[in-house]
Amino acid sequence: MTLRDLGSLASAPRLTSAPFVVSPEDLAAHVESTFLGEVVGCCEECLTTASITGESGGWSRVVPTQVLVGRAVAALCAAEAMSCADATVRAVGRVKRQAQAVLGEPLVAWGRVRARSRWRPDLCYLTLAVSIRRAQGGEVLSFELALELRPAAVDAA
Repeated sequence: MTLRDLGSLASAPRLTSAPFVVSPEDLAAHVESTFLGEVVGCCEECLTTASITGESGGWSRVVPTQVLVGRAVAALCAAEAMSCADATVRAVGRVKRQAQAVLGEPLVAWGRVRARSRWRPDLCYLTLAVSIRRAQGGEVLSFELALELRPAAVDAA
């Protein structure tokens, strides 16, 4: 499904992302941002992930829920079907983890349209039931996602 206009979501109620993986860099960025959020006001030499894990940087291979949800939302918003719309995330809710995902594992996000409201021709609110699945099959995580869609700006080049 490709969005030709914001009203075309009614005809094809499913979005699928390209396969994605959570990399060690994604996990490092998550740990760094979490750590920085917890130590605001501390000395600058403490503001590094090495302070938490030691110099070896021994990350767990299990992907935290927040990182998995963030990568899935980014993958859905970058899907070809959404290329004609600018998406703004309004809410993520009802997160249910069915299995653990590990770093480097190929995953796909599926979004089923649960509700759509169109208040103006240039604005659409969309609620998706999102399922993150392994490439071989099997659901890892599910959640609800609320998006605000606007037509993408067309380059005048």
